[in-house]
Amino acid sequence: VRIQQAREGAPALAQVEVRGSAVEAAEVEGDSPNIVLILADDLGLGEVRSYTNTAIAPVDSPVPTPAIDRLAEEGLRFTNAHSPSAVCSPTRYGLLTGRYAWRTRLKAGTVVMHAPSLIDPDEQTLAELLGERGYATAMFGKWHLGLDWATTDGEPPSRTGDNVDYSRPYGGGPVAHGFDTYFGDDTINFPPFTWMEDDRVTAVPNEPVLKDEVLYGFRAEGYEFVDVLPETVRRSVDYIRDRAGGDRPFFLYLSLTAPHAPIVPPERVPADTGRGMSEFARDDGLTLYSNFLRLVDWSVEQVLRTLDATGIAEDTLVIFTSDNGAAKPFASHDHISPGFVDGVLLRGQKADAFEGGHRIPLLFRWPGRIEAARVSDALVELNDIYRSVAEIVGVEALTAGGQDSIGMAPLLFGDTGESGPQAPRTYGVNHSHRGGFAIRRIDADGREWKLIFGGQAAGGFSGGTPFDPFTAIGDTFDFETHLQLYDLTTDPGESNDLLKDGVSEAELELVLALQSRLQAFIESGQSRVH
Repeated sequence: VRIQQAREGAPALAQVEVRGSAVEAAEVEGDSPNIVLILADDLGLGEVRSYTNTAIAPVDSPVPTPAIDRLAEEGLRFTNAHSPSAVCSPTRYGLLTGRYAWRTRLKAGTVVMHAPSLIDPDEQTLAELLGERGYATAMFGKWHLGLDWATTDGEPPSRTGDNVDYSRPYGGGPVAHGFDTYFGDDTINFPPFTWMEDDRVTAVPNEPVLKDEVLYGFRAEGYEFVDVLPETVRRSVDYIRDRAGGDRPFFLYLSLTAPHAPIVPPERVPADTGRGMSEFARDDGLTLYSNFLRLVDWSVEQVLRTLDATGIAEDTLVIFTSDNGAAKPFASHDHISPGFVDGVLLRGQKADAFEGGHRIPLLFRWPGRIEAARVSDALVELNDIYRSVAEIVGVEALTAGGQDSIGMAPLLFGDTGESGPQAPRTYGVNHSHRGGFAIRRIDADGREWKLIFGGQAAGGFSGGTPFDPFTAIGDTFDFETHLQLYDLTTDPGESNDLLKDGVSEAELELVLALQSRLQAFIESGQSRVH
């Protein structure tokens, strides 16, 4: 069954309305499913078989993804879902807070090595929101939102960590922001290279790591990249088994480190009969990257197997997604595409303002509550998960989070007739690696327009320079250099910039309206609009 999106006209630009709960309290009161949120790292649309195995997609994914595809078969698959940023940390921030990261100190890039926590103590994370509703909460895997390290000299931590006192607990991590427990390694490609549990490292990193013959950081004895994903999955399986049948629902955030570099699929992860986990064996006939994709799917499989084995699958909402699009430097040798929409190849890659940078897989499964095998082309963003979960568990008003989050509950549980449920979002904002903005709007006729502020990828890995959205557009304005306008309804591959060869009066009016709307979003501190 395909949901045909019914779109409303956009509100007047002068109005920025705060959106309340999209579901009547009576519909959600008492709902307390277990919630498992799985976030892949750098997984694009073109790497998931259920997004490529169609008659109109000219290139299939490089390897089968049966576990992820099972979520699509048994739940709802979104085809117009976007990460709020085309890189890691900003998306993770938006996922946990329902707020765009460019509202914080992070105006571009990601949280760097040993940087302090990006999440303000006064912000309410998704884990804190659920904890107040009686949920047990746990996180396993990649954090990459900063930690407040103690130092040996009282100065801020250096990038390498040579003045960090790793024997003392750190602040600002998952347990400081609502998670009862945490196990992971913060960021696999950044120091310190060591396991972390709750608010401490499990082993002090004291082995110097060099990069280009310069000190890069420190590693703990016994820590190996290849062990990271299998171990975080084991911890997640153990957590589900421990919580199954308990008197409190749980929220599990499993943040995978793949297929992000370093590309380190293990040769073998043996089956674990005690945990009910299946074997992973590297296929030497495939590239390391393709095997890493297989490991991502294996990780999802272990979670689903555990939910089935413990008898709580029907009581559990599973959400699977990715933080941004595929990274071409690591994926291109496998002929991996950034994905397709209506058979058209998406443009760009991770970090770009183009669709390939932030159009990502998003799947929801809740047996008996979310109808199986549904597909929606509704516009949604990952920061919408915050308010959607709040709606499901009966939170009617958000007080310290969700400023840029719009509930998806009508899409998850709404009428599936010909007209379909009304889409809750008609605007979306995306951000490139270097801080370039893009804004999209779905008009009253259902056409989707996108305005990019900058040339090329507006500061992404594919090049270009961001352009300030508050710059006045006058009679002598150089449209071709500073702005790009696309009709995504007819041109999802962003091949025809409507501003390239002259600007019509209607196009200028649209550009000014989109610019004004983005300015309003930035200045108002929130973007919850119909």
